Amino acid sequence: MLKVGEVVIGSQFPEPVEIKRCEGIEGELYLVEALGRNSSRFYELMIDHGELNSLQHLNTQSTNSRRISVDKFRRMLRSRVLENESRYSETRALGGQNLLPLPHQIEAVYSRMLQVPRVRFLLADDPGAGKTIMAGMLIRELKARQAVERILILVPPLVLTQWQEELHEKFSMDFTIITRESLRNNRANPFLENGHCLASMYWATLDDVKPLVLEADFDLVIVDEAHKMAAYTHGKIKRKVSRTKLFQLGDVLLRKTEHCLLLTATPHKGDAENFRHLMSLLDPDIFSHHIANETLREKSNPFIIRRLKESLKNFDGSPIFPERRTRTLQYQLSPEEHDLYEAVTDYVRFYFNRALSNCSNSTAFAMMLLQRRLSSSVEAIHLSLMRRKDRLGSLLSKTLEEREQLLAELEGLDMTDYDEQALGEQEELERMLENAVDKVDVEALEQEIGKLESLIEHAARLKAQSIERKYIELEQTLFGVNGLLNKGEKILVFTEFVDTLNYLEKKLLERVPRLAKIEGSLSMDARRRQVQLFRDECQIMLATDAGGESINLQFCNQMINYDIPWNPNRLEQRMGRIHRIGQLNEVFIFNLVAQNTREGHVMERLLTKMEQMRTDLGKDLVYDFIGDVLEESECDLPTLMQEAILNRSSLEDITNRLEVTISNEYQALIDLAKREQMASEAINLPGMRREQHDLVVKKVPDQHYVDFVTDTLQAHKVKIHDSQGATVKRIERLPKFLREYAHKKNLPPFTANEAYRFTGDSSMVTPDISQMTAEHPLFRLSLELAKDEREQIPLTKLSLPYPVRESLNVEVFSVTIGDGTGQELAEELLFLAQRANGQVIAMDPYWLFYHEITDGLVSYVDESAFKLRSKANIHAVELKKRFQSKRDPQSDRLSSYLRSSFQRQYEDTLERLQRYQRDNVDNKNAALINQMQANLVDIEIRRDERLAEVARQSNILVKPPKCISQIELYPDMKSVYRLLPCDYSKVVADYERANGRSNFKVFDGLGLVDFYSERYNGEPRYVILCTNSSPNLSERHHSDLGPIVDKTYLYLLENGEVLEERWLGQKNM
Repeated sequence: MLKVGEVVIGSQFPEPVEIKRCEGIEGELYLVEALGRNSSRFYELMIDHGELNSLQHLNTQSTNSRRISVDKFRRMLRSRVLENESRYSETRALGGQNLLPLPHQIEAVYSRMLQVPRVRFLLADDPGAGKTIMAGMLIRELKARQAVERILILVPPLVLTQWQEELHEKFSMDFTIITRESLRNNRANPFLENGHCLASMYWATLDDVKPLVLEADFDLVIVDEAHKMAAYTHGKIKRKVSRTKLFQLGDVLLRKTEHCLLLTATPHKGDAENFRHLMSLLDPDIFSHHIANETLREKSNPFIIRRLKESLKNFDGSPIFPERRTRTLQYQLSPEEHDLYEAVTDYVRFYFNRALSNCSNSTAFAMMLLQRRLSSSVEAIHLSLMRRKDRLGSLLSKTLEEREQLLAELEGLDMTDYDEQALGEQEELERMLENAVDKVDVEALEQEIGKLESLIEHAARLKAQSIERKYIELEQTLFGVNGLLNKGEKILVFTEFVDTLNYLEKKLLERVPRLAKIEGSLSMDARRRQVQLFRDECQIMLATDAGGESINLQFCNQMINYDIPWNPNRLEQRMGRIHRIGQLNEVFIFNLVAQNTREGHVMERLLTKMEQMRTDLGKDLVYDFIGDVLEESECDLPTLMQEAILNRSSLEDITNRLEVTISNEYQALIDLAKREQMASEAINLPGMRREQHDLVVKKVPDQHYVDFVTDTLQAHKVKIHDSQGATVKRIERLPKFLREYAHKKNLPPFTANEAYRFTGDSSMVTPDISQMTAEHPLFRLSLELAKDEREQIPLTKLSLPYPVRESLNVEVFSVTIGDGTGQELAEELLFLAQRANGQVIAMDPYWLFYHEITDGLVSYVDESAFKLRSKANIHAVELKKRFQSKRDPQSDRLSSYLRSSFQRQYEDTLERLQRYQRDNVDNKNAALINQMQANLVDIEIRRDERLAEVARQSNILVKPPKCISQIELYPDMKSVYRLLPCDYSKVVADYERANGRSNFKVFDGLGLVDFYSERYNGEPRYVILCTNSSPNLSERHHSDLGPIVDKTYLYLLENGEVLEERWLGQKNM
């Protein structure tokens, strides 16, 4: 018969279990109730007498064959510490060799996203804030917590490779890009075959691709440029919604996905309804109702994370982004240039109006495109006119039927999603529509060709006779006495059109030996080569909008807009290429504007007004904001430009309307800036900085990951060789049984002949030598092996010598934290040590790694031998409070927002019900009244369900501490011994205060360091205690200090006072 409390293992259970009940029921049958030692899962089964006897008892000494070694005991404890750190610790927020997260990135992921069981957020930080980095941090944390396995990332096609490479380089995560080629090469659905998928957001909407995406169930979906998942509401009384293909995909995909993250730098685009539809992808319950518009932009919205560039700070409080200055460079077209401008504008005006009268939207679009090219350069308009003439000429050679078919094809092009397409796709559509026509009869074509020939001749004559005034202004800015090139600056020059880019390249190469250029047709590899050329060998880069998308040029701080896009948001995107994280210098933006053109007059007034507002507010957000305001007010810039060109209103009327619209929204901009500034100020930089310093101390140094992997794999017969002074480990080949074991455990595959070289020293990392971290496949393999091994280990006690001055009886407990939804949030190992005087102190897990454990005596113990349970319970409650304090702000915010949102829905529905009741003559509104009453009930039900869900999420629970093992430490005076900081906390605290240091903190015993304090300027100091008779650190301890050794001091104690402090920045051994 089994006894209550016994720990057994056998084929009847998937893990060791603790017996809770065992009694005979009939004949030789027994009812057994047990609790899993690892999972806490409850088991209830009937077994016969033979099965009962086959169970192996793990917490008795009856089976000598199960006696374990000191090495196995050491691996058992170290594996638990490392597993907890790899799964739950926030030490990943410290970053690594290829990534150093910034405060706003840490706050977004750890204080917001990870504080809810279901991650559903719109991350809408300003451009350049590192949204890709935050997405990668979230993926890494959710994977470590085993919350997600299958991930889909949808991005604009141009940045597919950039995403793939950044996730690999910064997070060691491999994503497969799914393309049309993937479909051709796989009979199976590639979205099912690959767990980490990257795909073009536009390609995923195609009729033959969308079903494949939806067939695959993903745990996490991330959408870049998520504002392109657009839907629009038309009408105020009879509301009609038009949904883009991207929105339709997102609506279905995200409803069935547990976690999702939408990324955008332009979340609302000035259209509250459009923004509401976007938010409804995250939470249909709240945002499907039009009344939600009232709270969309409120700071209280718990689904949005938005911070402005100006509010983003480094840990020391300095701005992440330097100041940005904008200047408009005005110039006058020459008389000859102005004549061409008027002639082309007359042509555009005539054919635009004719196209509208013929309902030819494509031709009207083509005319405005010609006008933009006219503003760009003489070269661009000359080539465009020539291409149009050639195209019309080719039409004359076709039959009338062929011409009409072409006309139908052009008009069949879908223009509705133009603004939602990637810049490269917009360029392609513009190329196709450049030659659109509204009439295809011979007379009309010949008449237009005649006009084009005249304009082409005019443009060619101008090109041959003079240099453009616009280029002269550019040349003066670059090469003048005070020109940028003479100051040694690097300059990024933006233009909308490839024709202008090629013209600038030809002209500038007459003055400089080399320049770099990027335009939409270049591959990402070609763009990287051009960026490298710009960085290392030349001072000028030319770029189109499509080419500049996705490139980062923080090493350049000067930008010239050779032509200005008719969309202020796109202007902000351009600026984001150089005004982003990593930019160390003040940024200067120069805008070239022709004064004596209609477009130039409007643009100059707009730029002047925006710069005035930016200066008054000290905010760069005006560019995005103004674009949104103009669009929302049906006064968008393209429409204003169109009116100016067509002479439908006087220039003065247009600019006055523009100024009035902006001025009316000026207060809204101030309010928005205040709200967003308040939200940004919520980041407690000093507190976060101290948390980071704590994490540095608590993190297990990488070298101990190496030692653990080496120890575990060698125990499983793997040959591991030392090289480069034992700092690098080498495995020539992993045995077949371990490769098969990895496959069985769903670990990354290991190939038969693959060699592995790894190190814990970041300075030794090369393309062939990897850093051993918690994400390394060999560590994950070793951890699984150690977990299997420790399942066989009963409750044990280890007695061993250790460098302490007194005996310590240590009891080890495991504490698990969860929430009311059943999600496991953390597991921590508690090391509680009882001293000879009865005092109980907490020990840092580092004690397991500080000193090599090789000798000792292992024996078995019963749970009744554990005497410190009550102390463990107190520590568990403190741990619970710590997690509760982290979760409460987000939970309170969500709960308050839900109450407010549902209350608005309820009041709106009630108002409609009362209106129908008042107007219910002859019972004509009976159906509507019934519907409203049913809606009220539905709102109450959904409100109660959602609030109950939030209550479960916010309720932090702690399981009773689980007994793991006991350790008896007795003094080993042959080694350098450690002092216990609790004995000297008052002495050191007084010493720190006397020396002007503050924020004093005591760490648990035998940790990496003993104390922490800060100098007057916030600089951290770490303190380790030792006695004057033993004034050195061990070699291992000194090495483990790694990143903080230059801030660590050794305090020598004598007679209970600090005798001397030694800086460890220079090794004192």
